[in-house]
Amino acid sequence: MDRRGAKPFRIKKDMIVCLALVLFGIALAGVLFFTSDWKAAADPAGFVAAMKAPDIKTQPKDASAAEGEIVVFKVSVSGRGLSYQWQYSKNGGTTWVDWNEKTSAGLRVRAGSSNDGCLYRVVVWNAAGTVTSDTAKLTLERAE
Repeated sequence: MDRRGAKPFRIKKDMIVCLALVLFGIALAGVLFFTSDWKAAADPAGFVAAMKAPDIKTQPKDASAAEGEIVVFKVSVSGRGLSYQWQYSKNGGTTWVDWNEKTSAGLRVRAGSSNDGCLYRVVVWNAAGTVTSDTAKLTLERAE
């Protein structure tokens, strides 16, 4: 106690830990806010930098099938954290439409008159980049 009867102020370990956490939070917020390289700030371990863009090893191949048969288009892709979006074109590749709910390396299509001559491709991406496959054509075999 001092002359006035008050206890002297003492810093405790809990206060130091709390202060250190606050200062660390402020420093991290400053790095995230002021850096122009958001990937480095958001990824201090370098995961994104070490990740490579997808590389298609095996392209989809043209296929022909009778009406009602199932055709499988597939790709083989190297890379981590891959996402897939299959697309089709009914006008020779001028415009492409996303194929709903097809998010894997393979696409199963039932051959029919509505998709005779359609082109198919897949867009594959991860945090490091995007690649689009070659196109594959579905041809309907005509009964003679």
